[in-house]
Amino acid sequence: MDYYFYRIYSYWKKKNYFPVGMGILNVSWLQMLLAFIIFINVIYIIPRIFDVNFDFLRNKIWGFAVFITLIFRNIRYYVNKKNLKRILEKYKEHRLNKIIKNWMIIPLPLIAFLLSILIIKIINDLVPRG
Repeated sequence: MDYYFYRIYSYWKKKNYFPVGMGILNVSWLQMLLAFIIFINVIYIIPRIFDVNFDFLRNKIWGFAVFITLIFRNIRYYVNKKNLKRILEKYKEHRLNKIIKNWMIIPLPLIAFLLSILIIKIINDLVPRG
């Protein structure tokens, strides 16, 4: 996630548009999508395979709580000047900077979201109910 933050940070730094905030928002969004994939597995897929009930997780407040927790964790981590300096120094001359362009990094959360929906659809069709 640090490399992803670095790339988002450097993109928005060039645009002079609050790079730390945009980096935190994008990293939190990507982490939320990954948590969403895990929740989908726990709520829908595991109960189909095993005889387990996770209905208490279907409440939408869980997703909101996870997202808020991720944002606060990322704010504490990335606003810290030592962490930010370490990340910027670590990835400044990274070899992937020449291979992966910014236009490939920016749509990553959208790609992760669409991929998660595709995975849910495929598993929903393949795994039998009850």
